[in-house]
Amino acid sequence: MKRVYLTLSQIQETSPATEEIVVTRFKEDIPFRIRKTNGAYEISGDRIEKLVAMTNFDNDEALPRFQHIIEKMGINQALREKGIENGDLVRILDLEFEYQE
Repeated sequence: MKRVYLTLSQIQETSPATEEIVVTRFKEDIPFRIRKTNGAYEISGDRIEKLVAMTNFDNDEALPRFQHIIEKMGINQALREKGIENGDLVRILDLEFEYQE
C-alpha cells in the first residue's frame, strides 16, 4: 500500500483535459432545379441526373420505381408549383416525357 501511495504522490498533477466541441455546418445543397425553356420543364441536379443515367427504362419495374423516387424527392410538387399541366414536356438530361398527373 505504501508503494502505491509513493508512486501516486510522485505523479505531477495536470489540469483536467478540456473537451473541444466542434460544430460543423453543412451547406444545404439544392437537390434539383427546374426551369422552363422552349416550352419544356428542364430538371437538373446531381441526384436526379444520376437516377436517370442508372435507370433502365426498358425494364417494366424501372418506371414505377423512378416515379416513386421523383415523388419522394418533391419534384412532382415543385413542378405543380411551377404551373405544369398534363401533357407538358419534361426533360432530364436526354430523357423527355409528357407530364401526367
